[in-house]
Amino acid sequence: MYSVAQIADWCGGRVVGEGGVVIADAAQVVIDSRRVRPGDLFVALIGPNHDAHAFLPQAFAAGAAAAIVSDAAPARHGGAPMVQVADTEAALRDLARAWRARFRLPVAAITGSCGKTTTKEMARAILEPALTPLVTAGNLNNQIGLPLTLLGLRAGHRACVLEMGINRPGEIDLLCGVAAPTVGLVTGIGRAHLQGLGDADGVAAEKGRLFHHVAAAGGTCVVNLDDPRVVDQAARHGARRVVTYTTSPSARADLRLTVERATVDGARLTLNLGGDQSGFDFFSAAPYQVANAAAAAALCHVLGADVAAIRRGLSSFRPPAMRGAEITLASGARIIDDSYNANPESVLAALTALAATPVTGRRIAVLGDMLELGAAAPALHRQVGQRAAALGLDRLICVGALAAHMADGARAAGLDPRHVVTPELALAGLADLADGDRVLVKGSRGIAMERLVKALAEQGGVRA
Repeated sequence: MYSVAQIADWCGGRVVGEGGVVIADAAQVVIDSRRVRPGDLFVALIGPNHDAHAFLPQAFAAGAAAAIVSDAAPARHGGAPMVQVADTEAALRDLARAWRARFRLPVAAITGSCGKTTTKEMARAILEPALTPLVTAGNLNNQIGLPLTLLGLRAGHRACVLEMGINRPGEIDLLCGVAAPTVGLVTGIGRAHLQGLGDADGVAAEKGRLFHHVAAAGGTCVVNLDDPRVVDQAARHGARRVVTYTTSPSARADLRLTVERATVDGARLTLNLGGDQSGFDFFSAAPYQVANAAAAAALCHVLGADVAAIRRGLSSFRPPAMRGAEITLASGARIIDDSYNANPESVLAALTALAATPVTGRRIAVLGDMLELGAAAPALHRQVGQRAAALGLDRLICVGALAAHMADGARAAGLDPRHVVTPELALAGLADLADGDRVLVKGSRGIAMERLVKALAEQGGVRA
């Protein structure tokens, strides 16, 4: 338990009202007044489109025990205690930092240009239930989501796995300052968020800051030997306690995960760890998914998971919706729903995997805009289109304004693509889907390619 006065001390604020009011450990820290339950602590954030101070009456009516507000907050509501601070978002981070400091447990942070969320969910599958982990829910990986996750730490947790998403310099430092990670994993470094980070070197420098913080704290850096930029960042930041992983049969690493053979429903993988070699079934033979699995396995090995737990977790794992989940339509065509987000590396990896997948029908890609690429966007979209043509795909549909450059690249390389403006308009180009076809749907969050997946499922029906 902690009091309102303690909150004020942690956040550098001042108490308005009764400072002795206690927040129970079972209570939640909430930023949405509609989710407040009796006893919760409400934090009134101010965003670009809303000011949660307007909902203080609703929060207190729902039973909030106290609230953190800015100096510009309205007068007290019904005598309920409040902590006034200059910046409620900064106060949320301060609160999370103080709360995290109360727990002595391994805290693992995952960042990277691709595969963060899938790797995090694979780690969850490995660690549960034995290690009772606290794991980032959904994609609560930013300056608001990460503190909220940490504030969910309870005495029963034995490990914590946090996803860190960034799009501008300084954010890794900010997040690490809150989380104090003891284990750091950079899944890979590629051309993502170039609008804020400049170029691939800027991405590498920012992602590498995770290794800096973990190494400085004497923690363990989990290093992907298959990505030279990741290896370089670990070396630059003086990582001494290192666990390495690879998916290459010829590379030497602490953990190796390789494809023994592709199967109808995925792949048979071989895991080499600590002198133990064993095999297990996995949902996918796609190299990028195997790489995600290797990353999760290495991370969980550091956190204390044994080989049996790693095999069990990965063999049972299925990707969440919009993260590579497969949907079989009534026609027999399979949709690979990877619609949550996209950058050049992740799209190229998904295209390569699609081209290598055994099919009895056609290989089709429906690709949306890749956003936040700055001035490099047209050229990078053209490169993706050229690659789609070179891989011999049977059909390419490009969705969005930037995707027009993708269509140009594909056309110049000999493929006849279709270009449409919205995901729903791509539906007409998929009217002839049949048994044996495999369709990849992928694009940046802003283009909302899941609308196409939903339309396909509604129009064509889904097999149970």
